[in-house]
Amino acid sequence: MTDPGSGSLWEWYATRLSSSPRPEPLPRSVALFLQAGLRAGAGDARTALRLVEQVLVDPAAEPLLLSAAQSFRAAQLTTLGRPVEALAAARSATAVARRLDGSDPGEAAALPRALRGEATMLARAQHDQEALAAAEEAVDLARALPLDDGSELVGALRSLAAVLGLLDRKADALPVVDEAVRVLRRLDPERPHVRRALASSLALRADCHRELGEVAEQVASAREAVVLRRSLPHDAAAHPQLAAGPLSLLASGLFKLSVSHARAGEPDAALVANGEALQVFRELEVVAPGRHPDGVGLTLLNRGNMLLQCGWPREAAEAYAGAVDALRASSPDPAREPQLALALSHLTAAQLGIERFAEAVAAATEAAEIRERLYEDDPATMTAPFAAALTTLAEAFLRSGQPAESRAMADWARELDAVAGRARS
Repeated sequence: MTDPGSGSLWEWYATRLSSSPRPEPLPRSVALFLQAGLRAGAGDARTALRLVEQVLVDPAAEPLLLSAAQSFRAAQLTTLGRPVEALAAARSATAVARRLDGSDPGEAAALPRALRGEATMLARAQHDQEALAAAEEAVDLARALPLDDGSELVGALRSLAAVLGLLDRKADALPVVDEAVRVLRRLDPERPHVRRALASSLALRADCHRELGEVAEQVASAREAVVLRRSLPHDAAAHPQLAAGPLSLLASGLFKLSVSHARAGEPDAALVANGEALQVFRELEVVAPGRHPDGVGLTLLNRGNMLLQCGWPREAAEAYAGAVDALRASSPDPAREPQLALALSHLTAAQLGIERFAEAVAAATEAAEIRERLYEDDPATMTAPFAAALTTLAEAFLRSGQPAESRAMADWARELDAVAGRARS
């Protein structure tokens, strides 16, 4: 059985194929589809898309395979940043699934699964009412499946909750996630796929509580999700590719748990969870490089904030310095420059607090240089952040005994503030 709640028609089709008599050799279209799934699992969306498009033009491909292939194609197009084509593929998957005659009870899950994928694509494209209608239809169909042990219903409920979340309706999503959790608790907890689905559903519930400002409930759900995720096998040495998924779930759960503890006023517990998240993110860098390129940096940034709140400025400065190093090394992507500038600003403040003035000037200078580049690209949005970076740099120069440089930076900041004020008026 596939992971309860998994939206992957490829995974469902592959599992269905493995549990029934198979012709030898496999039909070409089936073999291509299985190869496409393996390439997607290895992170090669372009090759996966090329293979699955060969399936779709095969006149011998059965309708069930065509529906699964279109749904899979939609996922790869999304990964490749082609949302319009992805939505068209998801609609095609649903249309093909509606034409199945239903003579095979095992085929009945194809339509609710296709609808789940279409609902997500519609929500991302801001077709709100269509998305909600598709997700609700998937739930209704899943409830009526004669052979479902709850797995398909869980998947449909989680899809509906995700759509409601995308529509900014977290209060409506919460009872839907609660039902998914109740259904999963009735399944065999010894099966890893059940624990994985329950952990993911609990993490989704924690997100709903976070959006609603219900911190205690968020902490409880996040804590249980982490406990479950710890029970998932992740032997990185023996199965590095398989280890990435559970480790990713564990790392993100621990990160959320540390933030939950911090918001709940539990700094010691927050630091413990943060330290564990940091360890897992570092392991992920070895097992699956690039999966969470900013995981270590953002975790260290949060750690610095927590240490500062606990009254440990030197330890906070070390954490901020680590965050800067990690974010600087994680990726050359310019989109991450604001995160690096933020970490540098925190590092500057921490260094000033412990009177490491030369280091503070260096960090503030780099932050101002980043903010200046961003300002040149987008003056309307980045004037205020650039002015703030210059003000911080002015303070660093002043504290380090360089008054002339401090006045120059302060004057520049005032000029920018004046420009921003005139633009607002």
